[in-house]
Amino acid sequence: MIPVDEASLAAFLLVLARMSGLAMAVPFLGQRNIPVMIRAAVVMVLSVALAPLVAVSAEARLLDLAFVLRLVFEALVGLFLGYLFLAVFMAVTMAGQFIDFELGFGLAQVFDPTFGSQSTILSRFYYLLAMVVFLTCNGHHLIVMALAGSYRVFPAGSLTFPAVVSPAALRALSDVFMLALKVGAPVIGALFVADVVFGIVARAVPQMNVFVIGFPLKILLGLAAVAITLPFTVAFMRDLVTGLEGLLAKAF
Repeated sequence: MIPVDEASLAAFLLVLARMSGLAMAVPFLGQRNIPVMIRAAVVMVLSVALAPLVAVSAEARLLDLAFVLRLVFEALVGLFLGYLFLAVFMAVTMAGQFIDFELGFGLAQVFDPTFGSQSTILSRFYYLLAMVVFLTCNGHHLIVMALAGSYRVFPAGSLTFPAVVSPAALRALSDVFMLALKVGAPVIGALFVADVVFGIVARAVPQMNVFVIGFPLKILLGLAAVAITLPFTVAFMRDLVTGLEGLLAKAF
């Protein structure tokens, strides 16, 4: 039987808190369509595996009111890590929403079991595409490595937040909008050119009902642009995952 002392129990609870926060935000585990029992099992297994390897701050004591604050801080650190990974998916999902609104698909929303809410068609497509790319780039391994490496920057039981991490996190989150524009820019640009052409045709030939003719043509052009730019979109998503790996390497 493995002996359990106060230090071992404190390490396990602190790791469990950080892992729970990570599971709430990170892709895969944070999805609503993942059963709670599966998420809990993954969190418990990883916590048991990491707890013996984690050095706990000497100030952490179980019979201490401050230990509750340390658990909350650990959960916040886990959320921070999870949202760094989620930023990649937020960017591509937002790009899909931009394209949907340009195509007129903004009202054609479908139920998204991933988040338990409504989402547009192409945003859902880009999210699933990002999921496949993330897995093929061993992103799930990156999550575990980031969790293990985070203890070098955020020691278990510590209440300090290193200032060097804040700019990296803020930069990653603030770049979501720009990344979304980069993902959707080719398709949005093609649709903008189509709108300009339809406007010129409407002025040149007032008798033509451009709306009736142009709307299906615009949808066809948009879907064709999505298909043509798909290889470049996948390559860009791979670059996002690689960039995230570099960001985590610098931060941790």
